[in-house]
Amino acid sequence: PIFEYGVLMFTMPDPGILNGNNLSPLSFTLTATDNVLSDNLTITETAGDQGLYTPNPPTPGNASGIWYWANPVVGDWQIHFTLSNGDPSHDILFVLNVHIVGAGQLDIGCVDAFPGAIIDVPVNLHNLNAVGGFDILNSYDPSVLTLLSVIFTVRDDFGHEYNNVHMGDSGPGTVRVVYIADINNGVFHAPIQPATSDPVIYYLHFRVASGDFLYGTHVPVEFLTNDFRDNTLSDSTGYVFYRLPLVAGCVDIRNPSEFKGDPNMNCDLYEIADAVLVARRLIEGYGVWAQDDAYPPSVDCHGVQTHYVGNDPLQESAADLNNNGFVDVADLVRFINIINGYIMPPKLDPTSGDAEVTLNGNTVSINSGLDIGAVLVKFDGEIGNVTTNSGMDILSGNNSVLVYSLAGQRIAAGTSELFTISGNASITQISVSDAYGRLMNASKAAPIPTSFGLVQNYPNPFNATTEIKFALPTASDVSINIYNVTGQVVKTISGHYDAGYQSVTWDASSVASGIYFYKLTAGEFSQTMKMTLLK
Repeated sequence: PIFEYGVLMFTMPDPGILNGNNLSPLSFTLTATDNVLSDNLTITETAGDQGLYTPNPPTPGNASGIWYWANPVVGDWQIHFTLSNGDPSHDILFVLNVHIVGAGQLDIGCVDAFPGAIIDVPVNLHNLNAVGGFDILNSYDPSVLTLLSVIFTVRDDFGHEYNNVHMGDSGPGTVRVVYIADINNGVFHAPIQPATSDPVIYYLHFRVASGDFLYGTHVPVEFLTNDFRDNTLSDSTGYVFYRLPLVAGCVDIRNPSEFKGDPNMNCDLYEIADAVLVARRLIEGYGVWAQDDAYPPSVDCHGVQTHYVGNDPLQESAADLNNNGFVDVADLVRFINIINGYIMPPKLDPTSGDAEVTLNGNTVSINSGLDIGAVLVKFDGEIGNVTTNSGMDILSGNNSVLVYSLAGQRIAAGTSELFTISGNASITQISVSDAYGRLMNASKAAPIPTSFGLVQNYPNPFNATTEIKFALPTASDVSINIYNVTGQVVKTISGHYDAGYQSVTWDASSVASGIYFYKLTAGEFSQTMKMTLLK
């Protein structure tokens, strides 16, 4: 603009308007001239406290200076300058309109959790310029959240010279996190680069307090500013000091029952993917829950984020349909039955029956008085290839075999072969569900012997009663004759016995103390052993 007694000129393309963002310092040069060289020109900032105007020493007919704003704040601002030639009647007012956009911020994520869970709350840095250091002070409610640690991410832990975590910096429920990427000592560590898709610089690793009374509690996790140094950043040179807009986060304490039936956290209850994931959980273990951390947050059903680091306990609870504290084969069968429409939530009474699993050679069998919905068998040793002719689905890995059916088929009550393994292994753990999703009392049966045999009685010597054990590779008619030292038969025990390890008890209360002999006969097999009765 041209004035009567001088000219006010700016170095900007559009005089009177200055645009910038809140990440970069803002400055421009202001100059004025007067055709009357004897006039003493001055430029003065008369309104607006955002920046600092520093005039240069005036020269005849000229005035200049630099206006500088180190830490621009988002918003629209007006800066007033007055040009004077010493005559107040000819002072000229110039208004500079400054527009600052939010090109970055520090914010804390909101995480859903339930009482007793371990969670990670992200602290995010959205930046357009490289960051050489930060000093951040966070606060939280220590009556609900216990800070276990601060976990740095690859954005600032890939290589740095210094970091410090001071828990309780400004009292209970506070933590200060200080970070410096590089100190000029000859070993270079790159600054934090501008954020792209993953803005997290560290996680606040919390344990949530226990108690149903916490359901529905909204716990703020915030930035605490005690003085101008808190929650500030530096560029990589150390000459530019700035602060970004701060956005608080939270932990929302949820009732786990809201997510029951949705272990994959996609907000669709009791669908086929949930059953598949539960089957994988039984074979692959608890670590299968962590695989959802890379998925985008889902907010379709409860209006909450469901995919995040630290939600593994929530997924375990969502899959635990029988509410016994962990995922088992009964939970899998309930998912399958619900999906197939055989039962509806809420589910069945957990009371069920007994089941016995046997490993004979390389074949695993089950005996149960109820129809079976799923069996999980864990082994010690290498199980090799797993094959089945039962018509059920098989999932194997980690020395475990899961027998189940996504189609809702069942194994009939009685004795049935489950599968065959090719390796050399022994059974270490069994879990069995009946066809309705009720957990059964499962036990491991002794393997069927490969030959006939008679075992020394116990106890021996004995007083009044003793147990006689024998092995049958096949079901057989068995006769046990007990003789005294003169060869007289004093007792005969006989009957038909299934294959396996069997036993009988002899009550000798009616005979005298002494040495006796017992002879087992089963088909063409016979064997005799000695025992002593002491009264």
